[in-house]
Amino acid sequence: MLDDLENRFDAERRAQVAAQSVESAAADAALIRLVDRLRGRVGQQVRLRTRGGNDVDGVLTQMGDGIVLIDEPDGLQAVAPLPSIAVVVGLVAAAPQPRRPSRATLATVLRELGRRGSRTRLLMPAGDVVGRIVRVGADHVDLLEAAAERPTRISIAFDAIDLVRSR
Repeated sequence: MLDDLENRFDAERRAQVAAQSVESAAADAALIRLVDRLRGRVGQQVRLRTRGGNDVDGVLTQMGDGIVLIDEPDGLQAVAPLPSIAVVVGLVAAAPQPRRPSRATLATVLRELGRRGSRTRLLMPAGDVVGRIVRVGADHVDLLEAAAERPTRISIAFDAIDLVRSR
């Protein structure tokens, strides 16, 4: 009878420990952000889709402050603001915080593209715009639209940008 009670007690204790482990793992998982899991893919192939339905497939080269930089085939580079990322395929565990986080932001990347005079495509749910960046403000970018017969200056809010592609 004592052996039976001891066995029941041990089984109950094991069940409680197992339940606590599951709760602890769930609590830990609840703290992991998408950006943490993306950081674990730096230097590796990644496939994602933006909220506007734009697909990106390439090597995640850098995580910036609120952005990811991806080298796509054919020499294209894509910059996706983190809030525009809707789906990521093949993520695994989270990566630790970087020792020295990148200071690259959407604004700094756009300014660099403007300095280079690069032809840039801004992909947005409202439609794509292609042109050369002429000015970057605090929350918007101005381009000279390439498709127009006479170049037209267009201002685009950062929040509207799903993806930036350039060579």
